Amino acid sequence: MICFPNAKINLGLRVLRKRADGFHDIETVFFPIPLCDILELVVLEPGFVGDRYLELRNARRLYYYYSGNAVVDNPETELSVRAIMAFDREFGVTNDLFLHLHKNIPSGAGLGGGSSDAANALKIINSIEGEKTNESILMKLAASLGSDCPFFIANKPSFASGRGEILQSISISLSGYHLVLVKPSFGVSTAEAYSGVVPKCDPDAPSLIDIVKLPIDSWPNILVNEFENGVFEVHPQLAQIKSELYEMGASYASMSGSGSTMFGLFKTEPELEGTFNDLFVFKTAL
Repeated sequence: MICFPNAKINLGLRVLRKRADGFHDIETVFFPIPLCDILELVVLEPGFVGDRYLELRNARRLYYYYSGNAVVDNPETELSVRAIMAFDREFGVTNDLFLHLHKNIPSGAGLGGGSSDAANALKIINSIEGEKTNESILMKLAASLGSDCPFFIANKPSFASGRGEILQSISISLSGYHLVLVKPSFGVSTAEAYSGVVPKCDPDAPSLIDIVKLPIDSWPNILVNEFENGVFEVHPQLAQIKSELYEMGASYASMSGSGSTMFGLFKTEPELEGTFNDLFVFKTAL
């Protein structure tokens, strides 16, 4: 089976408080976008021989191969592999498997690529194994792999709270807008992003759910990503990219998640020739 795990952007992000378990409570709106990896998971015939595999339970094996811009130092820590192994621990895997992940979504970008790979791996292995569980249980298993993994199970615009795993589906459309993603060569780790933010819970702040229902032209003044200030101090290039997106006519520009991708929403298709040279750039109509 082949699927195309897609990325997401964050429409606003608030960091409310640090929790006793070391995580933070946040609020954000996840929105799926059509920048995709390629994930293939197939059942192997008996007698297959390969030298790159991990042992599963019941003497089964998970063979793996990576391509594209994938950088994997240890396959056991890669999220799609961790997803298969987590499913095996919970429900068992009855076949030898071959996983091929082709990465297009950049890492350390705030786009959720690894989380999407994991969620889609769970959906595929559940299908291969005869639908051993339902979406609700898959979402709980996904949450054990990463805070934003559950979002990619349903993969619909959602208001997220808690660590990002508590989801409420919302009705929001960006149809007719053009999306531009711009990412420099560096990434920003989640730990780095949190180190530069001071949690604050303002009970009088308007709800993100209400803000994203307002006209997009009004978002620049009220829809903020609270990671930006701290990350911009360390990486001023990101602030410059945001300014350039607005100068090009973006109705709204922001950092996605913990960075380092900046995105802009445009009413008309922007001309990018000669801009953002040597950076990762993705443009699409929504």
